[in-house]
Amino acid sequence: MGGLLELAIKEARAAVTGDFSIIGGFSTLLTITPLIGEPFQIKGLATVHSSGFDQDGRPIISDNSHITFSELDVNELGYTTRVNGKLRIQGWKVEFSHAVGDVKAILSEPEPDSTLGIIRVMITKLK
Repeated sequence: MGGLLELAIKEARAAVTGDFSIIGGFSTLLTITPLIGEPFQIKGLATVHSSGFDQDGRPIISDNSHITFSELDVNELGYTTRVNGKLRIQGWKVEFSHAVGDVKAILSEPEPDSTLGIIRVMITKLK
């Protein structure tokens, strides 16, 4: 792996965890519970908003929430995120706090960036 790619991976991880900033950036503490195993905590990004687009591209009001975290952070804690190279985190639960309260959700649609080791995943809020 080239030096520039190694630097990009390090910078992407720092941006997601807030470690690039003395004040912590935009990171939030995520408590993730895998299907098997105990809950763990990592820093990542979380957003909950209510704007989106329908199938025809028209703006609509609907929940559109996701989290982003470093796959390397999860793996370093001893949790397996991939089986035979395929990401296996759907159904895991996540909890975090934001400006209007606590969020409890299920990881539903992962969108991994395997080059940088970052996972953005759509979440489905629990009632």
